[in-house]
Amino acid sequence: SNKPLMVVDGVPYMNDQFGADAVGGETGNTSLDLDLSTVENVSVLKGAAAAALYGGSAANGVIIITTKRGGKNMKPQITFNQSMSFDKYIELPQQHTWAQGNYDEGKGTFVYYDGEPHTDGTPGYTSASWGPRISSIPGAKLYDKYEIFQTGKNSETNVNIRGGGDKVSYFTSISNVNQQGLLSEMTLKKTSITSNIDVRVTEKLKVTTGLNFTEFKNNRFWEGFSNSSFMTTFLSQPNTWNPYPTYAEDGRLRSFRGGSRNPYTWLKDNMIRSIDRKRFTPNVGMEYDILKGLKLTAKVGIDFYLNNRTDKI
Repeated sequence: SNKPLMVVDGVPYMNDQFGADAVGGETGNTSLDLDLSTVENVSVLKGAAAAALYGGSAANGVIIITTKRGGKNMKPQITFNQSMSFDKYIELPQQHTWAQGNYDEGKGTFVYYDGEPHTDGTPGYTSASWGPRISSIPGAKLYDKYEIFQTGKNSETNVNIRGGGDKVSYFTSISNVNQQGLLSEMTLKKTSITSNIDVRVTEKLKVTTGLNFTEFKNNRFWEGFSNSSFMTTFLSQPNTWNPYPTYAEDGRLRSFRGGSRNPYTWLKDNMIRSIDRKRFTPNVGMEYDILKGLKLTAKVGIDFYLNNRTDKI
């Protein structure tokens, strides 16, 4: 792996994937659990300096993230943020001249394939769109497969409070992310709670505490190159093949390539990868001022999570 080590408030933070492969595709990096609204500073450490602090796990560098905290004698500050954005699909250009089919060298002509089974043994299935001109085939027409998409909506809400007195400072944040994808089945919901409290025990000793809890839920389609991948099947559909209805009158699943390619209308409703993760990352630290400009720092923390992935087939 060439991924860097991620460290949040002095504690290594897992940024990996569970069960990603070439067939099913990605499952989403666990760094998505991080609440970006709580980030105060980001720095990158590389080379010998990174290895000296974090050992072999820092071979590809370290991303050091510091979250927000309160301050000494800071008046309470309440911040509320609400953002909304929209996603629009980009249609890939495709030719609108030639129908589903191929060139038959034996006949010396272009042959139309309608994507349906033929009782006379003639071929009907292909993913190619290099048959005769659409205008020359009675009843053939272009189908806009992109009409299946909708406008995606992204909403993020965050409220936090920070402040402090002579001995104690604090920062607390609650945030919610809600994303509705370009298809109704594609969703992402994340709720995060963060609390950082610092206590000045003596003039030289300060104790720091931090806590973060995240609940992450994501419904996504299979990726990769398999017949279970929505986009692989969607992009390979011939431009004159009607994807509706999904099932034929005899109950079989319709497909432009016979049984070797599931139609994307079926995949949309049946091949869903659901990820449900709960993550808890508490930490406790100590800072002791030995001399002016020299202090001893110690910190202990855990990165605990329960990750459940369900593949609907």
